[in-house]
Amino acid sequence: MLLRPANEYELPLILRAAAAFDLDVQCPNYRQFMVALKENAVVGFGRIIQHSGFSELATLGVIAEEQGKGIGSQLVRALAERVHHEPLYIVTVLPIFFERLGFQVSDASLVEFIPKIRFCEAFGFTPDEIKLMQLLKA
Repeated sequence: MLLRPANEYELPLILRAAAAFDLDVQCPNYRQFMVALKENAVVGFGRIIQHSGFSELATLGVIAEEQGKGIGSQLVRALAERVHHEPLYIVTVLPIFFERLGFQVSDASLVEFIPKIRFCEAFGFTPDEIKLMQLLKA
């Protein structure tokens, strides 16, 4: 498997897959994304969104046939390497997955994440199920 930055031609495929997974597809730019390739086919993707003073891990997905093989974890690690000095956050309903990768539930109050939280609520998740997490750097 190969991890690399996405190119502009892969963005429509990424957005279709992300929408099918009910992931955030707001304001996409192919330069934000990394892809995981298997036999030259995109099998996973994720992006880093830059905010003022912090970064956000977002739109992380792996196609069903490739889930459970460590691709998502590899993508998270590779994306986190793109973030150097600012905090890295994610809004998620899968906190156990991200805890294994060094994220911790955060009590930060960042208004930039209110739309993400509302997005999760629109799919029936309760506030207790939606977590804002921050990557702890070693």
